[in-house]
Amino acid sequence: MPKRPFSLAFIDPGIRKAPFFLDLRQHLAPDIRCLYYSQRMIVSGFVRSAGLELFPARRESVAPYSISDEELQRAVGKKELVLRGSKALRRARKVISTLSAFFDSQRIDAILVWNGSNLVVSMAVYLARRRGITVLFAEHGYLPGTTQIDCAGVNFEASISPLVHSGQAQRKADAEIDQALDHEIESYRSGRPMRVLSPVVPAHFRRDWRSHLARVVHAKASAAFFRFRASVGKRVEQLPERFVFLPFQVKKDSQLILHSPLMGNDMEGMVAAVHDSLARISPDTKIVVKFHPKEHPFTQMGYDRLVRKYPDVLFIHNHSVARLIEAAQAVVTVNSTVGFEAIVLGKPVVTLGLNFYTRQGLVETVSELAQLDDALSRALTLPPDAVERRAFLRYIYRDFLALGSYHDFSEPSFTAIADRIRTLLEVSRTPSWPISSSQHDQLALASGEMSFNHA
Repeated sequence: MPKRPFSLAFIDPGIRKAPFFLDLRQHLAPDIRCLYYSQRMIVSGFVRSAGLELFPARRESVAPYSISDEELQRAVGKKELVLRGSKALRRARKVISTLSAFFDSQRIDAILVWNGSNLVVSMAVYLARRRGITVLFAEHGYLPGTTQIDCAGVNFEASISPLVHSGQAQRKADAEIDQALDHEIESYRSGRPMRVLSPVVPAHFRRDWRSHLARVVHAKASAAFFRFRASVGKRVEQLPERFVFLPFQVKKDSQLILHSPLMGNDMEGMVAAVHDSLARISPDTKIVVKFHPKEHPFTQMGYDRLVRKYPDVLFIHNHSVARLIEAAQAVVTVNSTVGFEAIVLGKPVVTLGLNFYTRQGLVETVSELAQLDDALSRALTLPPDAVERRAFLRYIYRDFLALGSYHDFSEPSFTAIADRIRTLLEVSRTPSWPISSSQHDQLALASGEMSFNHA
């Protein structure tokens, strides 16, 4: 019987990510066949420019997928239920039926989803796990130009979480790793952003006039939003001599909805808690808040009330995150990537939520507000354990992150992402998950020889 290529479906890739994942297919061929599922207009234009078929087909009629109301709620997931409620459930029935037909007709072997919490990808993950189909989760990496790709999830749900929290995610000193890590840290410190929010799209994706028009409209809307959010808070040049840095997170972010049992998505509550705590333990220490650049305009407008309520708190919209971290005495966050960035830059961190890095010893963890005073006191007076943090960062750099990103269309970037995908597809077929450092090394070396041909 002739063999067929292994079928990997990219489910609902975002507008900024789609071009990279479309070009990635050339680095996974011929043994991995890439398919693309999306109903986004701009993504459709990218796919047309690449000369590929996009699923689902327009006006395709599919049989309803049989699922109970109770099971559908589990499939939709907490984030969509919190944000959209019954509207999400109504849409979910159609989405899951269309996805089921796609999985069947194209004989999908694995899927790759970004983050994993929006409605379409939640339905895809549910179906895949019901059918024994491998799921790869991807997210922004925690160092410049990197990506998380994992079989268990991203951030707190990634397979690395139990290893970090049990103290196993550590690597001994290694000259090669340390040199590379130092280069990345210095690069970030000198101004290279952790994330490039608007990657330059290669010329071969600009041929479709419909997607070009949609991108122009999208860019103008983004620029208008930038001008709006820059009007909330102050623009300051001089920062306080002593301050704690509070980076706001997006209120609709899955990090807050799913992994913030103490604070939820209440950024105002976090300001109040830290303000009251500092008044007790360190009255001369100020608070500097930076609004999140991707927060919704209506939420931003609501923060004007917060600015008036706390005149002694400095709410700003300028200064890089790296500069604010380095100037601060400590960083307080629920579970933002900024907490990890503060670890990278050697600053004390207090966390009020869950992420893979929220381990006592790496940061000061707070699970109830009664612990906040002590945690802040330690953060303001005791230096972090630099040796433990360094061993942790080596592990993150070498074992957790793929050294490529969707905004980087270079050969090394494509190779790094393709190799990580191949490695994880192989790992997902072994019983020992999550993998150890030595297993990861062996699989990484072997990834170029792996075969995914199916009968």
